[in-house]
Amino acid sequence: MMMIPVGIALVIVAILLAQYISNDSQIEVADKEKRKAIPQTARDILSERYANGELTREEYLTMLDDIQANEQHRLG
Repeated sequence: MMMIPVGIALVIVAILLAQYISNDSQIEVADKEKRKAIPQTARDILSERYANGELTREEYLTMLDDIQANEQHRLG
């Protein structure tokens, strides 16, 4: 007799968990799409690559210097 309510409770918990996971992944997809829609500057891309560990500190600083020199050149 006690097994039926426990079984129903487990089904409800499983449904709620599946719904939570589904909503969480939809939010992640929406966040990624929003980030893609925003134009990124060279500085933003460089900082993101450095933060992700794709570049060493030296590479980051060298590239940052290049970006700053390019910005100065464009401004005159």
